[in-house]
Amino acid sequence: MSQNAVALYLQNEASKAINEAVKLESQGLYSKALERYKDAVQYLYRLVELDPQYKLNAVYIDRIGKCQAKIRDLQNILENKNYPSNNEDVINTLIITKPPLVKWEDVVGLSEVKNAIIQSIIYPSKRPDLFPLGWPRNILFYGPPGCGKTLLCAAIANEIDGIMFNIDASSLFSKWLGESEKNVANLFNKARKFENEGRSVIMFIDEADSIFGVQNYEVGGEVRLRNQFLYEMDGLLEKNRNRKIFIVAATNKPWKLDIGFIRRFQLRLFVPNPDKKARADLFRMYSKPLNPAADVDFEKLAELTEYYSASDIKDVCVQVQNNLAREVFEYRGGEGRLRSPNMNDFIEVISKRKPSISLELIKLYQSWDEQYKAV
Repeated sequence: MSQNAVALYLQNEASKAINEAVKLESQGLYSKALERYKDAVQYLYRLVELDPQYKLNAVYIDRIGKCQAKIRDLQNILENKNYPSNNEDVINTLIITKPPLVKWEDVVGLSEVKNAIIQSIIYPSKRPDLFPLGWPRNILFYGPPGCGKTLLCAAIANEIDGIMFNIDASSLFSKWLGESEKNVANLFNKARKFENEGRSVIMFIDEADSIFGVQNYEVGGEVRLRNQFLYEMDGLLEKNRNRKIFIVAATNKPWKLDIGFIRRFQLRLFVPNPDKKARADLFRMYSKPLNPAADVDFEKLAELTEYYSASDIKDVCVQVQNNLAREVFEYRGGEGRLRSPNMNDFIEVISKRKPSISLELIKLYQSWDEQYKAV
């Protein structure tokens, strides 16, 4: 299993554990809720340990802190038998008050996308007086997985010093009648509260098709959740008010989106797989801690990795590292440092890894882009 797949599994399990913990707590099952919060902490710690240099680790660490606070609260409740009433725990676990330290230069390539964001969001946020007609509030990123959509959102939040809401469907959806709509309403109410305090808010919705998409099989709760989102999004488009709440959504499957949501995203940007120059730069960035040998030709590596995503390239560099570490244990008894990887080390790994993106998939995105692009 690739590092990417492990990270996705841990993210899903952490989200699932938090969601279940909140539900158990609302039902008064505090002991079980406590255990699920502990499970979430373990998953999140493993995510951080998986890649200590990952730019979005601040998001996971923030959630760890919130879960640990809930664990302490529940331990006090169980010891003192002082049971509180239900509150906005679902929403509080989504809020990251300190934006991740992700800069524009951390997002390799994607110059057209970054320029569109700077002109449409960053400049108006810094000089609203220059934009009397307003500016886009709802932004949709679409494209293949692992190509930088989440990093772009984190960079926006950091650039405008915004509070970031990290939203997924599992955190909002509830099997209880009316609870999903209430979660969405609470989410937007909390965003308005921060806005009234003078803060910018980035509401980031990953895998947006799970909320805004039309599924083959739906129950009433999913439809009501979408309708509540539409209602809340329309409420942010008040005339003569330059709001500080931005909804940034990302999807790998834009063709699944409800047409009603598509038109509500004023800025719709294709985030493509990295081109040759970006792939070379990605190899330079991810391999830098390994101190690659002089014979490593990054341009040649870029040629060999057409249709590789940014995450694929990172996985290649991680596997090179793992191979070098294995040498230390198998041939030197675990003593000494990693040797500098050479060109053959990279080529060997690439020969055993297939890209996660295909030409057919790229054509699907290009077709959708031609129909719905809005820059």
